Amino acid sequence: MTEYFEKQTNKTNEKVAVPQNDQIMTATHKKRVPKWIKILIGIIIVLMAGGYWFGNNYYGKSQQLNRMISSIKHDKNVGSYFYSNDPSLKITNNKMEPFVNMMKNKERLSNFENGLRTSGSAENGFTLKQHGKFWLLFPKYQVLVTSVYANISTNHAGVDMFVNDSKVFTSTSSKQSKKIGPLVPGTYDLKAAGTVGSHKITNENSHDIVYSDQSYDLSLKTVSFNVVGYPESDIYINGKKAGHMGTSGKYKFDEYPWSDGMKVQLRYSLKGSTITSKETPISEDEDGEDVTTEFPDMITKDDADQEISNIFSDVDSISSSGDKSDDLSDYFVNGDSNDDYDQLTEMAKGYYKDDDINSVSYDTKVINVKPSGHDKSDVTYQVKYTFDNSDDDSDDAGEHIQVFEYVATFNKVAAEDDSDNSGFKISSITPGVKVSDRHED
Repeated sequence: MTEYFEKQTNKTNEKVAVPQNDQIMTATHKKRVPKWIKILIGIIIVLMAGGYWFGNNYYGKSQQLNRMISSIKHDKNVGSYFYSNDPSLKITNNKMEPFVNMMKNKERLSNFENGLRTSGSAENGFTLKQHGKFWLLFPKYQVLVTSVYANISTNHAGVDMFVNDSKVFTSTSSKQSKKIGPLVPGTYDLKAAGTVGSHKITNENSHDIVYSDQSYDLSLKTVSFNVVGYPESDIYINGKKAGHMGTSGKYKFDEYPWSDGMKVQLRYSLKGSTITSKETPISEDEDGEDVTTEFPDMITKDDADQEISNIFSDVDSISSSGDKSDDLSDYFVNGDSNDDYDQLTEMAKGYYKDDDINSVSYDTKVINVKPSGHDKSDVTYQVKYTFDNSDDDSDDAGEHIQVFEYVATFNKVAAEDDSDNSGFKISSITPGVKVSDRHED
């Protein structure tokens, strides 16, 4: 028995092994995460947070709108900022060109931007909306375009009709119209080209098509008229050079092709710069009429004629009474300090003091007016002096009639009051050139 018990005890001792110290530590503690993994995880978290912050700022509504306005100004990738719900209108960069052309007007672009920023909408049916997402996280903003349609018509058969140089149809009757669209609101070049009688005529003009159901008459018509303006000016019709004004200051157009919105403008070259007149509309009812153009800040021929007449009315008063005029200096730059004012006054006083002259009368006539610089005009005028020398015993007895020509430079000046001679005053007068000289008994 004792021997058996010892054997069993030894077996038990063999099965129950006592673990060593390092084995106990391994069994009772978790395995540690390496330090480099912790650092990597931290970097990833920082990058993700930074990326989200950057994306949230870059794709912010205001920032997207800033990039849109910049793209319009520079005409780059504009189509990516717009979309349409009209299934027939696919927005592309080319489709947006008329809109970009319309936005070249700084005031229009400013109104467009302000409308989107303040209320989310701008005139002519543009609305800023969230339309999709960037990276499935950030809202994507685009402008919803309200498409427009228009009607164009002409008055002859066989006329080719164009929208921005793309032919849309050829008319088959004398009265025909066609609906065009869908279009992005913008500035479009509409053109009709055909032959009427022996004339090849084109009716072409730019139009802002900004809402539907607008109609545009592209009838082929002709008009005759005379352009009156500064001599040696170039004549432009609808922005294209059409003629050159001669020395007469008048140019005749016979049976000139007329278009809706037709305007005439003069451009005068002067010392390396060009002075441009206001645009004057040409009516389809013109029939040999004179069309007058005006240059801004330049005296007109009628106003110059009135001022020269008023000046010599005061001169006549001085030569009749010998008294200085209270009004004459108002017509001159620097008033009574102007040298030409002094000479004119002294001339009139001299006639009054001359015992051989009973009286003198003055008749004035403006020959022409032309620009001499910005805010300056050269007025060529003539004065006929009629001296009554009937009491003179010399060969000069009777009437002595002389005509002299002068050039007065009129400056545009700030108006002081309502009677300030239309805001123009004489800065200088050239010495007179004798045109004629005769005696009458």
